Amino acid sequence: RRPSLWQRISRIFRNPLRLRSYDDLASLDRIVWHKHWIALVPLLIVPVILALILTTGIVLLGFSSLPQGGGGAMGGVLGVALGGVLLWIGWRVEDWRNDIYVLEGTQVLDIERKPLALSDQRRIARLSDIVDVSYRMPGFVNNLFNYGDVLLQTAATEGRFTFDKITDPRRVVEVISWRIDTVRRADEEAATRRRDAILPDWFEISDRLQGSPRTFPDA
Repeated sequence: RRPSLWQRISRIFRNPLRLRSYDDLASLDRIVWHKHWIALVPLLIVPVILALILTTGIVLLGFSSLPQGGGGAMGGVLGVALGGVLLWIGWRVEDWRNDIYVLEGTQVLDIERKPLALSDQRRIARLSDIVDVSYRMPGFVNNLFNYGDVLLQTAATEGRFTFDKITDPRRVVEVISWRIDTVRRADEEAATRRRDAILPDWFEISDRLQGSPRTFPDA
C-alpha cells in the first residue's frame, strides 16, 4: 500500500537512524539524510509573510464596501498573487527536500537537485578514500535543535565533503565511521583470501625451481 501524504512528509523530518542499532543498519544498503527543517525556515519567511498579507487582504476585501466590479477585480488580482506566492513556497520546500546526503554501499553522495529536474549536481566519494569524519555544532541553537554540519575529508581529488545543517550529526558521524570500518575490514579479508589463494601456486613454482616438492598439511 502506498504511504499517505502525511507519512511521506513525516519520513522527511524524522531522523532515519533514530532507535536503530548497528545490526539494523547493516541491513540498510542505502541511508538518506535531509537537511534539518530549521534550514527551511529562513527560506520561507518572506513568502509566508506575503501569503499572510495577501490572505488578509482577500478576507478584508470580502467585508469591504467597494463596488462589486471593482472588488471582484481586486480580489482576482490578490488571488492570482496568492497563488503565485503559494507556488513559490512549494518551490522552496521542494528545493530543500531535494538536497540529500546518501550513504549507499561503499560510497557517500552529496546530491543537489532543483525542482522540475532543472539541474542535478552530485559529488561522490568512496568510503575507502575518507580519512577523517567529524562534525560541528557551533552554537546554542544547533545544540537545542540537534543539528549541525558533518565534515568528510577524503584523500582523493574530491577533497572535502560537507553535509550542511543535518539532523543529529553525532549519530551520522558514528554511522559513517562504522560503515567505513566495515568496508575496510571487508577489503582486508578479501585481500587475505586472495593472498592465501595464490600462496600454494607460489610455493609450487618455488619448489619447481628448487627441484624439491613441498607438501601442505590437510586442513
